[in-house]
Amino acid sequence: VVSNVKILNREDGGTRVTVIKWDDEGTVVASPELDWSTETEPTTINDPRIERGLSLEDFKHFKSLVDFREVFDPEEVRRTFEDAFYETDGLFVSAYPLPVMPDKYRKNYFPQFMVILSIETQHLEKAFDDIEDLAKETEKSLIIKIVAFSVAGLIASFLCISLASNVLTKPLEWMYNASNEILNQVGQNYNETDNSVGCSSPPVYRFSPKTELNTLVLEFQKMISHFSGRGSAKAVGNKLIEIKNKFDLSANFEKLYNSRSDPNFKYNYSNKSANLQKGQDQIHSVNKSTPLQDTASSPLKISHRFNLGQNIIESKIAKGNSKSNLKESTSGTRSSLFWWIMGLIATPLLASTIAISVAVAWKLLNELNPLLEKSERVFIGLQK
Repeated sequence: VVSNVKILNREDGGTRVTVIKWDDEGTVVASPELDWSTETEPTTINDPRIERGLSLEDFKHFKSLVDFREVFDPEEVRRTFEDAFYETDGLFVSAYPLPVMPDKYRKNYFPQFMVILSIETQHLEKAFDDIEDLAKETEKSLIIKIVAFSVAGLIASFLCISLASNVLTKPLEWMYNASNEILNQVGQNYNETDNSVGCSSPPVYRFSPKTELNTLVLEFQKMISHFSGRGSAKAVGNKLIEIKNKFDLSANFEKLYNSRSDPNFKYNYSNKSANLQKGQDQIHSVNKSTPLQDTASSPLKISHRFNLGQNIIESKIAKGNSKSNLKESTSGTRSSLFWWIMGLIATPLLASTIAISVAVAWKLLNELNPLLEKSERVFIGLQK
């Protein structure tokens, strides 16, 4: 026992271990203040060489905590001795019976010694300060690393969302650019050799996910495939072109132009009702004087030409019976666009959240282990 106490006292100068025999006098068995190689007779706890904070009264107080001659609960006895500490003369003093109590009650158990542990208050405070400093350092490191993991996860999520949105909306972007070319750009700098709008999709679009937007793009391509650059653009500039007038017979035809205003002009159609009645009378007189003939071999001839009515027959526009190539609208989980959005946007968000949680938990365990180990070492050192 004496050799073990010497080792304990050498390992930690702030902690003093004194072993006293469990008797009425308080015989000292081991103490850091006594040189046992020169001692010739027993020494009690009242010896003035014993360090401050230890007295016979304190020893008797610890002995009176539990009567080991009666039935006792080992767990309750441990708690009693753990709570029976005091602070005096800058020392933190506690005591424990030796040998160590068994986990279960034994009738023949009785302590032979009492271990009195006295710790310098400054040493104890320094140990707790070291633990507190380590805890603060660990907390700061954890906060920095958690924020770094979170920012990295958010950046990765935003990159995934941006890339996914760019890929999914590539067909719509191509349609917008083609429409803009039709409306605003084709008519400008018009070239006779290039008067149509290109409707071939770019290579990036060909590798985009196949969704309902593909059908929309195909129909859009069909619609613009025959567009003319000059005819469909609204920005065709109005050009003023001057050419030489080669018609120099206006003076010779002036008499003819003036004669059209003559009331007796033969082809004056301004009086429509009179001309119509005159024409009908002529047809009636011809029918009376001329026998019926085969219209195929001898068509009816009228001396004067009159417009007796419209000669254009209105025709109905034939409606095509071909069905549209547009697919029926899909909704919910049957939509391929929905599943692509889930796969390219929702899944990366969920994966990044899980990755951040796992990384934070892993880092938390790695950072807390040194703190717990040091706290355990300090606690064990205090209990030696």
